[in-house]
Amino acid sequence: MDKAVITERFLELIAGRDVLAALFTTYTFEPDFFELEIIPLLLNQEMAYSTDDRVKRFMVRENLREANLPIDVFYDLPMFRMSGDCSPEMEYLCNGVNLGDRAFHGKVSMILLMDRETGEEALLLGAGSNNLTRAGWWDNIECQHWEEVRSGAVPRRLVNILQEEIDFLNGYWAISAGGKEAAIDRIAEFVSSCKGSNSASPVYYYGLSFPENRRSFADFIHRKPSPLANYSNWTLEIISPFFADDAGNMEHEAFFAMGVDEIKLFLPFDSEGSALCQDGYYEHIQKEEGVQWAQWRDDVARALGLTGGNYRRLHAKVYHFYNKRQSWVFVGSVNFTYKAIHENIEAGFLAKLDKAGPLLEPIPDNTVIDKFAEPDEMPPGEGNDVDPGAALPELHLCYDWVSKRLKGRTSKRHIYEIEILGPEGRPVIAPWELRYKEGEYEGDTQRLETVLKNGSLVKVSGRDLKQKNKTAFPAHSVLLQQIGWSHKPLDLPELTATQILAIYAGMTPERRQMLLIDAKIRALVLGARGGELTTHTDDQIIDQFFCEYAEIFGAFSKLKKRLEQALDAEQYNQVDYYLTGTGVDSLPSLISRALEVDEEENRLNGVTCYLLLLSALEIYRTETLTDRPNVKDETKKLRREIQAIKKGKRLKLENDSQENRKRFFKWFEQEFFRVYTVVEDEA
Repeated sequence: MDKAVITERFLELIAGRDVLAALFTTYTFEPDFFELEIIPLLLNQEMAYSTDDRVKRFMVRENLREANLPIDVFYDLPMFRMSGDCSPEMEYLCNGVNLGDRAFHGKVSMILLMDRETGEEALLLGAGSNNLTRAGWWDNIECQHWEEVRSGAVPRRLVNILQEEIDFLNGYWAISAGGKEAAIDRIAEFVSSCKGSNSASPVYYYGLSFPENRRSFADFIHRKPSPLANYSNWTLEIISPFFADDAGNMEHEAFFAMGVDEIKLFLPFDSEGSALCQDGYYEHIQKEEGVQWAQWRDDVARALGLTGGNYRRLHAKVYHFYNKRQSWVFVGSVNFTYKAIHENIEAGFLAKLDKAGPLLEPIPDNTVIDKFAEPDEMPPGEGNDVDPGAALPELHLCYDWVSKRLKGRTSKRHIYEIEILGPEGRPVIAPWELRYKEGEYEGDTQRLETVLKNGSLVKVSGRDLKQKNKTAFPAHSVLLQQIGWSHKPLDLPELTATQILAIYAGMTPERRQMLLIDAKIRALVLGARGGELTTHTDDQIIDQFFCEYAEIFGAFSKLKKRLEQALDAEQYNQVDYYLTGTGVDSLPSLISRALEVDEEENRLNGVTCYLLLLSALEIYRTETLTDRPNVKDETKKLRREIQAIKKGKRLKLENDSQENRKRFFKWFEQEFFRVYTVVEDEA
């Protein structure tokens, strides 16, 4: 054990490989930390991110969209109701899991990777004690174990377990996300193609699906194929931040039946020096035969950075079995409580250690423990029966910014009528009936969009239609899944039309990124929100780029080619982003900037604006693109703008009579959109 943080080991494991899909399960979930610190690890690892969170969030969001990386997060729904105070600010799939009086407590990572040189795919399977939180990945004392799954070199049993894991998680899938690719589907595809091997070294993985298959943690530890079943005379070290609520709990006795001779039970302390244990349970263990309270050995404490008065909160869950012949350790999410061992959804690995000595030493008999404190949170699964949110309905909602569709469902055998409330407490949708079968809201969503611009946590009130008196439930926050973020109005920096055209003309991804970052910083500085941020620019280079109209046509030609290539590669999110999205360099953004007449420095002359609009219309008229979502609406709006510029004073002809203008524009547009073919002369 050492003081390294989870991110350091994670980066070592994925070095030299690209992430194809990522799935995480967690008990507590902090979206802001996940987005700013974990998602960047999954993207381009050479990218240097800004130290300003506002700029960094913009960079991560852009990179995530460009990469089209599917990410899924499964979290405990009742826990998020109590502790969730922020919502996602970029696009990935979130799934709340509600197990009633059990906790969804397993912390599993499935990362699908591809080697950059060989193209070989592999699945990193990790399990540990760390939640998707700042404390879990950076601050606490945590534990984690990783295994790499490669086709032909993985035990057949582990392949079967992984298929069970995927089936289990799919059973708790919150709501369909339309055309949004899910990481679990990409991972399932890999697992189904994986060839197991009977000769591969065994992997002892305790999975999320085990309790559903009537296999508890206790069964996993001491029944075959567990290697612990073949030996006895074990000394067991138990490291856990939580113990059973019952002061007389005898959970430790089950381990004696597994061939354990003695147990060392770690006693955690808080920063004030109080033992995080009920005093009654402490005294109870003191009197038990074969069990003794323990503390870190000096060498382990130094490795964990606990010397010199330093304090780190213990959150690791470790079960270390050793005798004179072997040493095995279970690391995972399983606390030393009845719920964790028998009922909760947990996960972890049992792994063999080479020449590992004990981690703990008994607390001396003359040590006086007279200060006790309750942990700062309830043991997972223990507090659900007193959770005020436990009686709230299970609601799953999803809004697609591309299709403007709101979908929802609830749990089995329930029917609710709900309303989504705005900041003032007034409904922003009409009363809507939700059932277990996913349904679609048929009303207007314009007011809902105004609410969703500020985040995904929405207030929901309603009535239980299955109750005889249609009992109302209290208004509470629900994490509403948002997809199609490329079409969501965000606080984005603005580029000039010339800058956008320079991107279309073939600007490198690195140069484009620099341009966008600079625009974001400039927007913060101009809005007096920049603090110590400084901006630099080489706009002159970009402004000089377009000195002839032919370069406009070249830029659109390259854009059209990129769109067709993306279409062939089924990268539909990229296609829709540029055609109808709200991004900084989408076609709608370009058209909007081209039409601006307020700022003299950014205003295009009438001819350039007209040619730009016609070039955009040509893109929208492309046969392979006309059926993409919202293209017909954008085309109608663009035609109106073209008509307005032809009737306005921004364009002037030498003979500017109404009749001549009408004749000229008709002729010009016929020639502009005419399709020419190149015929080579054989001579």
